[in-house]
Amino acid sequence: MTTPQAVFYGASGNQYVFQVHLKDTQFLNLGGVYIFTRQSVDYQGKVSFQPLYIGQTNSFTQRLTPNHEAWNRALANGFNTLCVNIDINESSRKSSERDLINNYNHHTI
Repeated sequence: MTTPQAVFYGASGNQYVFQVHLKDTQFLNLGGVYIFTRQSVDYQGKVSFQPLYIGQTNSFTQRLTPNHEAWNRALANGFNTLCVNIDINESSRKSSERDLINNYNHHTI
């Protein structure tokens, strides 16, 4: 079974492909960019993901927990899926995070 994917765009126009997981997924100790999202399905069955919070980390295991500072705010806004893009290069993931935030900032909590 393949992991579902979602595509998000940076302000630069760059496309970023993320793996979609339930918010309570246990992750490996890898780094990357993550997005707390609200998944919804429209009347035609089209699935969409609204970014609620965008971040980056060197450890999904340590960062993607209910202790995250935006977790409860995101839950209050319908947070039900976590999108992750594995990137072990700190410089690269910080650049990707900034690009995504610059595009979605007005949409996030």
